[in-house]
Amino acid sequence: MYTDHIGLTERETKRFSFIRAINAMANPGNRAAQDAAGFEFECSQAAQKVSGRNSRGLMVPQDVLVASRANMVAGTGNVGGYLKATELHPESFVDALRNRCAILKAGAMEMSGLVGDVAVPKITTGTVASWVAEDSAVSQTNPVLGQMTLTPRQCGAYVDISKKLMVQATPAADVLVQNDLSQAIATAIDLAAIHGTGTNQPTGIIGAAGTGISGVSSNYTDATNGAAPTYAHLVSLETAVASANGDAGNLCWITNAKVRGKLRQLFANSYSTVPLWTNAPGGTGDGEILGYRALVTNQVSSTTTRGSSTSICSWALFGNFADLVIGFWSGLDLTVDPYSLSTTGQVRVVAIQMVDINLRQAASMAYLGGILTT
Repeated sequence: MYTDHIGLTERETKRFSFIRAINAMANPGNRAAQDAAGFEFECSQAAQKVSGRNSRGLMVPQDVLVASRANMVAGTGNVGGYLKATELHPESFVDALRNRCAILKAGAMEMSGLVGDVAVPKITTGTVASWVAEDSAVSQTNPVLGQMTLTPRQCGAYVDISKKLMVQATPAADVLVQNDLSQAIATAIDLAAIHGTGTNQPTGIIGAAGTGISGVSSNYTDATNGAAPTYAHLVSLETAVASANGDAGNLCWITNAKVRGKLRQLFANSYSTVPLWTNAPGGTGDGEILGYRALVTNQVSSTTTRGSSTSICSWALFGNFADLVIGFWSGLDLTVDPYSLSTTGQVRVVAIQMVDINLRQAASMAYLGGILTT
């Protein structure tokens, strides 16, 4: 999660406790709980002042990472019980397996602290110079201006925490809750940047129907039923971006694990010596395609349909990801509901982040669809 900075030091960031804040909001009449969460409320007030927006409960600044969804019940081990103080070994905690986030790693730009709708001017067609004879007038050409707009959209999650867990948990539980929430919301934003439908969420590079953002170059391995990727398919995406003069900046490929596996088995020459996917130094799982950095995430769908190829087609994206902008409004809005689940002794925590995604130059991005990997 990326919200507004209020200038907390590393020590102060570690001091911020979600559990203390949640306990105070769940027990507004408990003076001791209110006093214990004084630092968290002070941070919330600072975040609201910086953002110019009021929180419905408590605003968490960007300095402290949070968000998402899980059920944590102190009585059941796999949903919270292992966070109790007895025999706790946080260094051995087993986190959930999640899709890897790739958009920010690819170089997308963050804009935080936004207020209201945002329109960023841009030049869509630049001024053209001309050659003229001596003493002749230069032809007038005016640049064509456009706008990149960002409109706040809500991305939210909730977590149910037992009151017993809030009392018995060690500080490690606070860290685990924060990490789980932050990873979940970050994953949702990352997915929207790729496949966002435009309905209640941003329009992603590919989009719901494969149409993408206007101006993004698209290509398909086969117009009817999809096909295995080829060297020529990959080159076509590079050519599309370069032909639009978008081949500068953080040029990168993003695809899923199935496409990576397929490209490892295909070669750029007839001697079968140069695979289409080559390893990057360090053995991280990332690599290179056509000499450009290539990232892997299962956020990129492998279950789309192309003609008779039902729910088995994948995608690959290529372009200058520095032209992808992720905008954030205010801080993370955290509210606590101690009543809905009162009969079970649980407290529901709801986190909302206002965010939008758009491209500064859509022509600097391209994608390949209809990729068969089996």
